[in-house]
Amino acid sequence: MKVQRKRLGDLLIESGLITSEQLEMALQEKGEGQKLGDVLLQRGYITEQQLIEALEFQLGIPHVSLFRYPFDQKLMNLVPKEEAKRNLLIPLKKRGISYSLRWPIQWIFMQLMTYGYLPVFTLNR
Repeated sequence: MKVQRKRLGDLLIESGLITSEQLEMALQEKGEGQKLGDVLLQRGYITEQQLIEALEFQLGIPHVSLFRYPFDQKLMNLVPKEEAKRNLLIPLKKRGISYSLRWPIQWIFMQLMTYGYLPVFTLNR
């Protein structure tokens, strides 16, 4: 059975963080390949923390701040360098194995979950 996720804009409206008019304006302004969350942040409609919380709820996975994260250099060899660059993927810790992905909706996200990895996401700030 396929699980239907709510769209980010709908979640933000339901939580009272933006209005439907703000969503429409952001969608009209959004360029090809641009993320809705980035447009909402740029326009000042939501804060980065509000976006993080909405994405955590929508995706059902936690956010990790990489600002002072204690990286384990031994884990860096688990993923080929080119694959890590292509998918913006960083191995974080070995317990199952957690990876950081810039946008976890990527196909690799599903692949990681299939193999028992524990995905988390980061915002590119």
